[in-house]
Amino acid sequence: MKMLICRLAVFVSIVFGLQGCSDLTDEPIERREVSQWRYTGELRSYKESYLTPPVVERVWQFKVARLMPEGGWVEEGQPVVWFDPSEPRRRLQEQQSELQQRQQSMRDKALSLEQELQELNLQLAEARMNRDKAQLKASIDDPVMPEMERRIYQLDSQIAQERVNEIESQIEQRRTSSQAEQAQDLAEIDRLQRIVNSLANGVQQMVLTAPQSGILLYQTGFSGEKFAAGSDVYRSLSVVSISDVNFVEVVVSVPERDLRHLDFDAMVSVEIDSVDDQRWQGRVKDISNVYRSDGSLVYADVVVEVIDPDPAIMRPGLKSAIEFEGVSQ
Repeated sequence: MKMLICRLAVFVSIVFGLQGCSDLTDEPIERREVSQWRYTGELRSYKESYLTPPVVERVWQFKVARLMPEGGWVEEGQPVVWFDPSEPRRRLQEQQSELQQRQQSMRDKALSLEQELQELNLQLAEARMNRDKAQLKASIDDPVMPEMERRIYQLDSQIAQERVNEIESQIEQRRTSSQAEQAQDLAEIDRLQRIVNSLANGVQQMVLTAPQSGILLYQTGFSGEKFAAGSDVYRSLSVVSISDVNFVEVVVSVPERDLRHLDFDAMVSVEIDSVDDQRWQGRVKDISNVYRSDGSLVYADVVVEVIDPDPAIMRPGLKSAIEFEGVSQ
């Protein structure tokens, strides 16, 4: 009987021992084979243009008069943005008036100079005539002429010559000063003319046309609100963008710790949140060398190009998901 109990005890211990071994071997081991890694991002076009207000002399702010509807397809060369031309036209009229005044002032100065020089030339002719007479008297060699009278004639001749020299100097100085004034006036007229030309050209550019075909999207101002009719736009800001959705990519933020698990040479799967049961293929186009931290994680941007985009469905800004293949480990 004791022998039987001992055998049963040994059997039970063996069974439970094997069960314990089985539990150890059934415990899951963390091991990655080929798997999928999923991240989210937004669609964007990598062939897009941004439209800003025209460069108009001394005009820094523009008012939007009209915009083409957002989200629609526009063709290259099609008008898409209209600005209110009132301010550039007002500036143009002011500068044109100032230019005309300066041009008239220059003409008046030229006429005044001509009259002044005519008067001086008449005075010069008279002075030369008086000088010639005085020189003639001073040159008379008359032995009976008193010495005092001779000296008076010589002094008159000298004074007459000095008068001629004085008038000639006045004429030369007036011409020189006039040339300097004229150069200043011409420079100012040239400056004003450039401003007028710029403003006139700017008035013609109050309508922006599409530089390429694509989807029209409104941009935002400093307040974060999208531009619309009636909005004020500073010259450096983009009013709208035009995106060619035949060239689409997705940027996803991937934790740095996941990068070594992803097969960047394999094709990736692209899904759009708003489109059910449809996938597109993509390939990794670029991996950023610049990392950024967000909380406890460090991220790198991975750019995925969609190789079979659907322009009828895809729009910039649509939420999308990218599924990468994992590497075998």
